[in-house]
Formats: sequence, structure tokens, C-alpha cells
Amino acid sequence: MNITPLQWRIAGGVGAVIVLAIAGFFLFGPQSEDATEPSSVTAVDEGPPPTDPPPAPPPQPDEELILPPLDESDSLIRELATALARHPGWLAWLATDNLIRTFVVVVDNVAEGNNPAEHVPFMKTEQRFEVEEADGQLRIADTSFRRYDGLAAIVDALDVSGSARLYAQLLPLMDEAYAELGAPPDVTFHGTFQRAVVRLLETPVIEGRTAVAERGPFFAYTDPALESLSPATKQLMGVGPENLRTIQAKVRDIAEAIGLTDLPPGSVLLR
Repeated sequence: MNITPLQWRIAGGVGAVIVLAIAGFFLFGPQSEDATEPSSVTAVDEGPPPTDPPPAPPPQPDEELILPPLDESDSLIRELATALARHPGWLAWLATDNLIRTFVVVVDNVAEGNNPAEHVPFMKTEQRFEVEEADGQLRIADTSFRRYDGLAAIVDALDVSGSARLYAQLLPLMDEAYAELGAPPDVTFHGTFQRAVVRLLETPVIEGRTAVAERGPFFAYTDPALESLSPATKQLMGVGPENLRTIQAKVRDIAEAIGLTDLPPGSVLLR
């Protein structure tokens, strides 16, 4: 499916992080207006994508839920999803509009390797991106990662079984929203959702002080292997190793509860 791709700008915030709310909104990404974070002006072609595993069959809801029309679904979703986590950040996100449509667009962007931050500007961090000089190089400061501790806490607070159950109940609305985007009849939202989960779980955890270099008003990774990764992957790495581990662990638990199989193992890169 071809949605207008977003050019990657970690300058828009290392944020566009995938927050698993598989209850119906799998991801949201904070972004900031700080124009100094590692950035690639255009997305780098990573070559042919790997063959995706066959999508798992969509989950069947344990309890039938009478769903409203998509245009009138926000109030029901807020009511059901509020119980998944009591974190203030989660409740603030639920106060926004077009929850299902936003969720579907973000999932599709992540599955395609694009940065979804443009679609979720309401979740942004105000703290600035910072670097430190060490061993003759500029490296990402730990304070830059700490900006996303709250994001990881929201993900970690989600109830696994409740999230999986609500995902199954709301899947018909997600399919409807996905069709609105122009998805081909043979491409299901559940399959796209699985690809987004796989991309998140394949994102490497970077251990060590990541080196960056100035590139105009931005910074770029000095390691070509990191700089050539997809926009979505680089945004996910930007939350830092501890937060990424927390997010990936919860994503895996919810994905397995939904019935997704053939999930990739995690990977760690030492820098």
C-alpha cells in the first residue's frame, strides 16, 4: 500500500516511537521541534525488503461487541481503553480524536518503514536533543534517551490480555479505516499490523555511546550501518536501549496474546 511517505527527520524528535496499545491504537510517537537530532534528509533505500512471514489468522473476539460507525467510535474506544492503563500519558492520548484512523495510519507507516510522527504531533517531548563530546567524537547524551522514560512507562503499564482482547473486538473498525486509505482487497490490516510488530522487534538495541556528526543543522550517525536504516527503525532506536527493551518486551507479550507467530528474536549491537 502506498501512503505518502514521510521523510525521516529525527530532528522532528527521536520520538516517533511505537507505543503498543494493541487495544486499538498500537503506536504513537512524540516529536519535538528541536532541529538538532540525528537526521537524514531523505530516507535511504535499504534494498529489497525481507520476505515477510505469512500473516497469522486474525484473532476472534471472546465477547461480541456491538460496534458503532467508524465516525462515531471515539467515545466507545475511550471507555474501553481507559481500563488498559491508568498512566496520565495514556489517558491524554485517548482524549484526542479519530483514534482508530490515526492508529491505522501509524501502523501502516511503521510497517512500510516510514516515520509516523506527522500523524501524532500531540505526543511530543519538549526537552531538547543533546550530545556530549567523548573520545574525540560527539555522542548522544543519556539525557536525550531519558526524555522517553515516560513513553516506555506508558507501554509497560498496558494490560496484556485486555489489550489483545480489545484489538480483536475493534479489528472490523480497523479494517474499515484501512480500506479508506486505499488498501488493496487482498491486503489485510491484520497482516500490516504484523509487519509493524516485526519491524519494531527487529529494531536493534544499541549498547554504548552512539557517535554522531553534524550535517548542516542536523546530526547524522557516523556508522553507515546505522545511518542506512529505515526512518522508522532509526526513530525507534532513538528512545535508548533501556526504553527500547521495555517497549519491545511489552510488544512481544501483546503480540503473542493476539496470536502472532514467527516473531523475530531481539538483537543487540555494541558501539
